Amino acid sequence: VEALVAKHGSLGRTAAQAVGYQEALALLHEECSLDEAIEQVKIRTRRFARRQETWFRGFEECIWIPQIMPVEVDATVDQILEQAD
Repeated sequence: VEALVAKHGSLGRTAAQAVGYQEALALLHEECSLDEAIEQVKIRTRRFARRQETWFRGFEECIWIPQIMPVEVDATVDQILEQAD
């Protein structure tokens, strides 16, 4: 983030809203501690994920797939392909 700001000046509106950028800048400007920045990134990430889930619920054609364990990837891919047919 520091290199981006040095190269391009202030961040654009979209970049400045991205999860992590505001927190990184606050940390660089010594406006918060590392622990505070990490906690804020966690909070904003959870909020962003909830907004995405809400947005996707509006699409009837979306098929929700339960969270999988790495060993179940092949079975999950097969399930997706079956539903796509």
